[in-house]
Amino acid sequence: LTPRLDRCGVRGVLRGQILAGFTPRCEQRRILVDMLDEADEVFICNSVRGIVPVTAIDRYKYSIGPVTRELQAWLQEGARLK
Repeated sequence: LTPRLDRCGVRGVLRGQILAGFTPRCEQRRILVDMLDEADEVFICNSVRGIVPVTAIDRYKYSIGPVTRELQAWLQEGARLK
């Protein structure tokens, strides 16, 4: 789940690659603060920093989960191929 960009966010290069590479598993939606308690894991992405796990937002705590780890490995593998 990633935010729609009509009200926030950046149409970044890495975000675009993730959406293209994992299309069947991605959904773009308006994300509201009260939805944070439903998240199993959270990460941010950036072409410079890569896939960065988020472990807390205010009172919400998150583990570094399997999707985050999978995307980190995917990005690392792609970096080795270039």
